[in-house]
Amino acid sequence: MAMNRPTNNNSGLNLNQAVIDTSVIHTNVGQEIVVTTEDKLELCLRDHQHILKAKNDWITPLGLFIAVLTSLVAADFKEFLSISADLWNAIFIICSVIFGFWLLKALIKAFQYRTSGDTKEIIQKLKNNSQNLNP
Repeated sequence: MAMNRPTNNNSGLNLNQAVIDTSVIHTNVGQEIVVTTEDKLELCLRDHQHILKAKNDWITPLGLFIAVLTSLVAADFKEFLSISADLWNAIFIICSVIFGFWLLKALIKAFQYRTSGDTKEIIQKLKNNSQNLNP
C-alpha cells in the first residue's frame, strides 16, 4: 500500500519539513553480537537445563514424604496380604526415612543452585573464552 506524501499545498505549509524540524530523534541501535558453534551452545543449554531441573527436584520427594508420613501417623495398620501390622508399620517408617533423606538431598542441591540458571548467566557462559573482534 503506497502512502501519499504530503506536498506543498496552497497554504505554503510543507508538512514533512515541519515534522522533521520539530522532532527529536533518539537512536539506540548498538548491538553486541555473540557468535558460537552449535556444540558449545548445546553444552551450555544442557548445563542450564540441569540447573533448572535441580531447582525443582525437591517437589517429588516432598510429596512422597508427606504422603507416607501422613499414612504413618494416621493409619491403624492391620494384617494384609499375610503381612503383619508391625511389618506394615516398619515398611512405612523405612519409606519415610528414605524419602526424608531424598528430600534433604534434593533441598541441598536446590539451595546450591538458588542463584544460578538465569538467562544472563547463559549469555555470559557463551561469551567466556571468546575473542573480541572489535578493533
